[in-house]
Amino acid sequence: MSEDYFSGDMGSIWVQPDGPGTEPQYLGCHDMGDITEPGGDITKRYCPDRAGHGRWKVALTSQGVPADVTASITLYAGSTADYLQLLANKAAKCPFPVYVHQSTCGRKDVFLAYEAGTLLQNCRITSRTKTNFAQREGADAAEITFELSADNPQTEYWPLRMSKLTTTEAQDLMDIALCGEDRCSGPCGDAEEYGDEYMATSEATALGEVVISVDAGATNTIVAGPAAWLITENISSVVCYSTGRDTVRHIIANGTTGAGTAEVAYSDNAGTAWTVATVGATVGEFFPWNGCLFALDPYHIWGCTDTGAGAAGNIYFSSDSGVTWTLQATGTDALNCVKFINETVGLCVGDTNEILLTTDGGASWSTITGPAAQNAVDALGCHIFDRNRFQVGYEDGELWRTLDGGATWTQLALPMPPLGTAIDRVNSVDYIDDHNGVLAVKYSVAAALWGAIYRTFNGGQSWEVYSTDAAYDVGAIGMASAVMATPNLAYGVGDLENALGTIYKLSL
Repeated sequence: MSEDYFSGDMGSIWVQPDGPGTEPQYLGCHDMGDITEPGGDITKRYCPDRAGHGRWKVALTSQGVPADVTASITLYAGSTADYLQLLANKAAKCPFPVYVHQSTCGRKDVFLAYEAGTLLQNCRITSRTKTNFAQREGADAAEITFELSADNPQTEYWPLRMSKLTTTEAQDLMDIALCGEDRCSGPCGDAEEYGDEYMATSEATALGEVVISVDAGATNTIVAGPAAWLITENISSVVCYSTGRDTVRHIIANGTTGAGTAEVAYSDNAGTAWTVATVGATVGEFFPWNGCLFALDPYHIWGCTDTGAGAAGNIYFSSDSGVTWTLQATGTDALNCVKFINETVGLCVGDTNEILLTTDGGASWSTITGPAAQNAVDALGCHIFDRNRFQVGYEDGELWRTLDGGATWTQLALPMPPLGTAIDRVNSVDYIDDHNGVLAVKYSVAAALWGAIYRTFNGGQSWEVYSTDAAYDVGAIGMASAVMATPNLAYGVGDLENALGTIYKLSL
């Protein structure tokens, strides 16, 4: 068979019995049957065609709700219990991920030795069939077939390539936010995919600047920030979301302490005009980091701040698209990142290992005890999966995870990049589901400082490393922020390389 195509014996099957982010287990002598992904039935509505009798034209086309993905795994029945047998006999019968990897060479029992992968999320065993368990004669192998049901759609992923996008921005880039939506060409406009549009923010320059792309980074346009912001003020954080049929609002945060209060600015025309809004009443307050703004929609927006060296940070909330802000909570130190999974459950992290959790939309926040080893370390980035499961990235280059709301913590191992001598910072953490995510990382090669985007598709247990083209000019931050659009598309921004701010793209 050509090396361009796979045969069945080039595949391997993996399962995570304890869920995403835990150790994957190799299923050796197993067969994966057909994986079926129902897309939903098509229904067409017709109207008479005015061009002639007996003719019809399609007026509306709709697609029904897709059913679950189904698959089967068959194994020989042995004297030792198989992972699938153990899962089927568990009293709780918890859902679990299944991975099918294909590769033309390499060991089958090495998880990242793959060329193409399929992920079945939240699998449940719906039935099992035992074959040839007792025979009057013959010696057919005893087999067990497990029928699985998983979330629709299945996830397909491949190793990616990292490319540096062209920009003339001459300042370090601090944050990036993805905008737009998935849509087909039609009455709402041209075809578009989520991730085609983004906005990135920069450190202090003339009036402050943002970089905008509407074509997945093929072109990057520099736009001035608010004229009211001084040339010494950074633009630390950005979010964007739809506010109408054809309108996207961008909100940016002032990242420099000054003589005034904290401020954000919003624009409904991609930065052509900005409106500045005051946040809080504390002089010198500012938004220190790229994770300081988070928006679910126009009615649920949060921000976190720093009120000065060693001073407490605040958490603010806006329900009117960033026009006005109300104080929700005050921390014990500067706050760097806030994330929500819905209108009620959110996480905020900050300096000296401060971690705050809310389950009522921010009306109240409780302090979570972070990893004991990180007590004096600043938390820079975070992601929350539910009220019990979250991950936190730290200024010392470590990533920690809890599965029980902070009662216990586990450090997730990050592989050292090629030639790397130390991982210095985990600047941001971003996931699109329980399995697929990216980190923005700064690392060292001896005295030189580099950046990398780390990518996972199994919840952070295994990571792929995609390094920058060259060392940063100075590299105080490194790869500052990374965001994922799909399992096969991500972006990262960071410090200067050859006197230009960097935008990197991970794609097929």
